[in-house]
Amino acid sequence: MSIMKFFPYSFVLVVIINLCLGCDSPEKKTAAGNSVPLLDFEAFMGNERELNLSEIADTIEYLELKTPDDLIVSYIQDIISVEDFWVIRSREGVDKFTKDGVYVTSFGRRGQGPGDYNVVFGVDVDRNRREILISDHGKIIFYDYDGKFIREEKWGSHQSIGFSDSVLWVGSPDVHVYKNTLYALNSAGDTIRQLENPRYGKQSLNEGIWRSGSQYQKDFYRYDDELFFNGQQSNDTIYKLSGVAYTPYLIWDMGKYKLPPEYEAWYSWDDFRQHGVNYWGIPSVCESDRYLFFICQRFWTVGEVPYEHHEDNFRYMLYDKETGEGFNIVGKIKDDISFGPGLWPEWVIDGYGVSAIEWYTLSNRIEEGNYEVSPAAQAQFENFDDGTNELLILYKLKR
Repeated sequence: MSIMKFFPYSFVLVVIINLCLGCDSPEKKTAAGNSVPLLDFEAFMGNERELNLSEIADTIEYLELKTPDDLIVSYIQDIISVEDFWVIRSREGVDKFTKDGVYVTSFGRRGQGPGDYNVVFGVDVDRNRREILISDHGKIIFYDYDGKFIREEKWGSHQSIGFSDSVLWVGSPDVHVYKNTLYALNSAGDTIRQLENPRYGKQSLNEGIWRSGSQYQKDFYRYDDELFFNGQQSNDTIYKLSGVAYTPYLIWDMGKYKLPPEYEAWYSWDDFRQHGVNYWGIPSVCESDRYLFFICQRFWTVGEVPYEHHEDNFRYMLYDKETGEGFNIVGKIKDDISFGPGLWPEWVIDGYGVSAIEWYTLSNRIEEGNYEVSPAAQAQFENFDDGTNELLILYKLKR
């Protein structure tokens, strides 16, 4: 069972040793002259409302992943829908599941042999060549859909990855030693496009290189078979990636909540820890036909214990593409269908909003909240216990 999921931290310190949306929304002109929706973070923060699940979804289901006895899936970081199966990246590795949640096989494992990896920075799918890609330190590993190792390519140091047509997009950490924030590779591993990092080459007050990262960080997301780059939590612009092209999709005006450069972790870790609590970033985005869902997070925790979960470090924002309005949703989305605890989609997959939660956390929240769980949900919960894999919560979104 995953203790990390029971007490999720706000931000993780990493020391790197080796170096048309809603028509009514304001718009900003880019350097290319394109009009892009401009979202006002301050206005969204002050525009509070409650949201019932029944307003945006028709049904809800708690799905337990079914695995062999020696595999417990926890701390899920990626879920990718591929034809008739899911690729799920968790703390344990990268695995293939049926869409009913039944384990099929694994893509590689930790080790030093062919097809093994040291750490998974990212995973995605080349749908044209029917290959699963895992980014490891200094290499990309390729597998077929059945989990068979095909090859590995040493294309440099990679982090998060996303595939668009025949182009592999790679995201880099937002620190001053990386020349590009985002760059594209062709099938030979050559860089064919890049988005420059404005921090590159600047001096730092730190000894060594420091950066922060959220447990909810998702650099890339997909909507309507298109790939989007959200970047690190300090990024203000979401880009749409189409083949080798990138174009701004929406821009955040963070106002007084924007972290100043002199307080960024890579520049001054001391100032980051002292002042970061007053500023916000957006580590996670997902999108449906009607809405954009944002998980927003303080750069430093309000709690006395830096790496313990504190709900006041988070805000949950929704942007209505139809009306152009944005809201700060109080207490997440209220489950008025099965009367479980509040939830928020981390992914939108095949028309479903999807959240992941440990059974231990779920059962505690039900007990603490005195929820009147529906009979159908209660019957399902009775089949779970403390040895259960992380649960997937799926709610069919209205169109």
